[in-house]
Amino acid sequence: MNRSHESGNYVLDFQSTNYERDAEITYNLLLTYASKTDLHPDDMLFSLTEPMTVAGRSFSKLILKAEFVARIISLHSHAIEMENPLLDVNGKYHAGLPLLTQFAFWLSKKLQDAGAGVNVKIGEDMADMSYGEGSWVGFSWSLC
Repeated sequence: MNRSHESGNYVLDFQSTNYERDAEITYNLLLTYASKTDLHPDDMLFSLTEPMTVAGRSFSKLILKAEFVARIISLHSHAIEMENPLLDVNGKYHAGLPLLTQFAFWLSKKLQDAGAGVNVKIGEDMADMSYGEGSWVGFSWSLC
């Protein structure tokens, strides 16, 4: 893990068809994960920015505290590995995607399984970093 991001936040793109409902589902799911760690939810473990809505879709940023992401990964590493897609968005085969990419796919699937009409993915500003050696980006939360 890149030392410069260990105490920082990771930012993911959050795309939704029903922002209010999906934000609540996301909040509840992340609170469930937080309850399984020794971290306190009041420590700003995650946040969701105000959405921008275009053509019926809402776009915002899901920000997660790096320490929180690390705890989730340590608790769910096997499940995250099992959700690891072998093809990237360009159809290229990967024996193992970077950890942040795996986490984003896994979290998106968990949110969809919980009933959210949401897609969570690595933002363009983080995409280059996610393929670097052991690189990560950061995360935090507030429900609007």
